[in-house]
Amino acid sequence: MLQTLEQALTLTHQLTELAAEQKWLEFEQLQQQRSELIARIADQAPPPEDAGRVRELIHQIQQIDQQLIAQAQARRQQVVEEKKKLNQGGKAAKAYRAFK
Repeated sequence: MLQTLEQALTLTHQLTELAAEQKWLEFEQLQQQRSELIARIADQAPPPEDAGRVRELIHQIQQIDQQLIAQAQARRQQVVEEKKKLNQGGKAAKAYRAFK
């Protein structure tokens, strides 16, 4: 279980890098891999001697996930603003052609 969680944490760090680079297709693929990895251990109870480390790894993954959510929401807002600008440009061009 520890090894799987450590792999999930590594993938989570890689997701952060992909998000920063705005490589969303690769991000989605890696996110799917990470989800499958976590799903394999979701119903397992950690051995008592590993409980502290498991809790720590899960907490780290959750913290990074919150950062990823914030990055994704910020990027989404950027996309919305860019789309608005494109729509305005399209309307301007259409109005220009109408008066030609």
